Amino acid sequence: MMTEGARRKRSKTACLNCSKAHASCEEKRPCSRCVMRGVDDTCIDKPRKKSKYMHGINEKQILLPVPVPTYFESALGERTNEIVSSGIDLFSNHIPLVPYRNKTVNSNFLRDDKTNQYELTAKKFTFPDILDNINTESDGHDISLSLKCEESVDGPVRYYDNPLWEHSLRYRRSIDIYELVNRPLSHTPGFHHLFNYLSKRLPRDKLIQISKELSEFRPIFFECSIELTEQDLIFMEQGYQRTLLEYSKMIFKSGTPTCIWRRNGQISFINEEFEILTGWKRQQLLGKMTFIVEILDDDSVVDYFKTFSKIAYKEYKGSEVMYNCKILTSVKEAKMNCNCIWTLREDFTGLPLMIVANFMPLL
Repeated sequence: MMTEGARRKRSKTACLNCSKAHASCEEKRPCSRCVMRGVDDTCIDKPRKKSKYMHGINEKQILLPVPVPTYFESALGERTNEIVSSGIDLFSNHIPLVPYRNKTVNSNFLRDDKTNQYELTAKKFTFPDILDNINTESDGHDISLSLKCEESVDGPVRYYDNPLWEHSLRYRRSIDIYELVNRPLSHTPGFHHLFNYLSKRLPRDKLIQISKELSEFRPIFFECSIELTEQDLIFMEQGYQRTLLEYSKMIFKSGTPTCIWRRNGQISFINEEFEILTGWKRQQLLGKMTFIVEILDDDSVVDYFKTFSKIAYKEYKGSEVMYNCKILTSVKEAKMNCNCIWTLREDFTGLPLMIVANFMPLL
């Protein structure tokens, strides 16, 4: 039994994250709950209700503290600080990711001379940091790689739920999913942002190839979804969250770089091994509207839609291999050639619900 002195001091004002999750909070900022969930950058006091003497003042005239995330670093380009500080909704407005890290000049110091082994972590040195040196510094010996993760597969599952990130895992308990997910998540804005992004990025010949693949399944998509009610869409979103919760538990134990995205291509989950493989941080990929094609090179983007066309709205069993998969890592001019295996989950209408993709580097 805990003594009075050992009890955690509860705060009179909960932080914004704990308040929305209806969870207990504490006085220090960031609180322990936000630190454990990796959302300490947005841990601020919940704005108090207006006093009686302020009832006549418009809400827009009241200056409230705006959390400014620092985890983007320069991942949104030269204007990253300006974009983030402006308070723009990064989930309703699409800002493309930009590789921002410089190559490590000499990664030989990362290698253990005795074992000829590289030790890679998500926070210090990732796979792209040794990509240029891995074939030139082997001294004629086989090179081994060691992935050092913060979470132990033998320990309790570490969830990365965040109620504020509606596109990602929001709750770690199934009962919260069924009680608190009470509105659908529209994929339409995501599709619009995706196509707008591709039209600005890709040359005309590749856009024509993608358009041919889209013509294979887009009419079927409209036909399947036109009669869905709001209750159907809420049920589909609850199913997505519940499925994502179960997959997060299994992926935690697997140790394979894994990424999950919705049918519109928006990334909703990655594991720590995927961070080490690509160099992109979890908050950078999930803390805004991010599409899987943003971290693929141009040829891989075309192959992405070819692969999606093979499995969408057709008889699909097992898995599908995306043969051309080169990841644009967070390091400038560093591409990671991978094997990518897709597993598709469908909803009750037969529409693609989510794609679970496993990535393995080709050395």
